[in-house]
Amino acid sequence: MSRITRFILTLAVITIVSFVEVFAAVAPSSQARYISFSNLTANTVDITMVRGNGNKRVIVISEDATVDSPVNATIYTDAAGDRLNGDFVNGGSDRVIDVLTGSQWQSSFSNLQGGKTYYIQVFEFNQDGSAPVTAYNTGTGTNNPRSFSTPIVVNAPITLAAANVTATTADLTWADGNTDPLADGYIFTLYVETAGEGNGNGAYVGPDVTVSPFVELDLGDEPSFDLTDLVGLSDYKFEVMAYIGSTNSDPS
Repeated sequence: MSRITRFILTLAVITIVSFVEVFAAVAPSSQARYISFSNLTANTVDITMVRGNGNKRVIVISEDATVDSPVNATIYTDAAGDRLNGDFVNGGSDRVIDVLTGSQWQSSFSNLQGGKTYYIQVFEFNQDGSAPVTAYNTGTGTNNPRSFSTPIVVNAPITLAAANVTATTADLTWADGNTDPLADGYIFTLYVETAGEGNGNGAYVGPDVTVSPFVELDLGDEPSFDLTDLVGLSDYKFEVMAYIGSTNSDPS
């Protein structure tokens, strides 16, 4: 093979390699669309979409109406729908909650917070080459982005206890049954058995009779109450409801 022929072949290989590196990843021309939600609870939701023509797609979740766009040449970790483990996007607070590949068109989110509105946008992208190189379509599609709101489920207080009980006082405590978010406060009610105050026998018998002024008292966020003005030889019980916003739990 002549020197000229080898030079031409070498130039052709360099040209092809350069072409692959420069044009390895091109943003898809068709964006995902028609995002839909189902099986919504306070902490989870299922999502489906009609995919675009990328070989992959990322789902970004935001707590405000402006969803940050992914950055070209960036590879985001697949959080498999876990809101707390997704990579942050572009230095902000939005997260990549899932990375779908190929023909995948659905996801399930977890670790959501009750009583919140979330904004979702799906970005088609192509990942090609040995780098690997990524190119994102950062445009919108029909019903992409979309938002959903999780319902508030308020759990009742737990581990109710009475200590330092005397004929006229008692120190009452409980614990919050909620974690994310915590209860905003508690509503307290005191009951005496149907025989009334001063007529107890050590065995509480219904129906319940409320004891004024301890009826649906809003105690704020303190998980305790120092009860006073009781009447000796009475059989009492108490109930506590937690609340978040304007939603109450069942009585404990």
